[in-house]
Amino acid sequence: MSLSSEKISDCLKRCRMFASLPEADLDALCGLARVQEYARGTLLFSEGEAAAGFFIVGSGRVKIYKLSSDGKERILHIVHSGDTFAEAAIFGDGRYPAFAETLNSSELVFLPGVEFLDLLHNRSGIAINMIAGLSQFLRQFAHQIEELTFKDVPARLAGYGIALSDLRTALQMGNQSRNAGNQVAGNREIPVQAGVFLTSAEDVAELVVGVHDGRPVFLRDVAEV
Repeated sequence: MSLSSEKISDCLKRCRMFASLPEADLDALCGLARVQEYARGTLLFSEGEAAAGFFIVGSGRVKIYKLSSDGKERILHIVHSGDTFAEAAIFGDGRYPAFAETLNSSELVFLPGVEFLDLLHNRSGIAINMIAGLSQFLRQFAHQIEELTFKDVPARLAGYGIALSDLRTALQMGNQSRNAGNQVAGNREIPVQAGVFLTSAEDVAELVVGVHDGRPVFLRDVAEV
């Protein structure tokens, strides 16, 4: 087995949608899949684009988002290692319903749509596992909508086991400065401050405010930035 095949097999076994498949089905999927590395900020597909297939995150993170009429970005979901995204597109109208972009350097496994659908016709066990995985995602997504619609920030924080004081501390740690000495310019001595600063809305949104179920909780998960 090549290094690429080993990576694909490992990724499939860590994916909840395919983890329980027998080796024969996993081998069949490995035969279709391709693994590729992407730099941070890579646009994987755009809303309305014809769906060539779907992805599994081997490492890194991917944001799924839409753009409002005024160009403002609305994040729908953050996809983590071991999770799939865009699989629903190959069953619907064949077009991606949103944008997808890597949040950091990521290694993704791609499964081409036409070949994957052909495989489902011959291996029903894969289809059953996929239905179960999609159902779980829909439940999670419905819960997320409820959180965003009916709960304010303190209630959302409590849902992750995070206190307001934890949020305050995270913000303070994200804007630390210290005296780094003085710089002489002309006849003036200017104090220099050094440290870590939040310089954009994206920086603030990406601020880690806690950990829940072994995964980081970002500020954008509990508040609109």
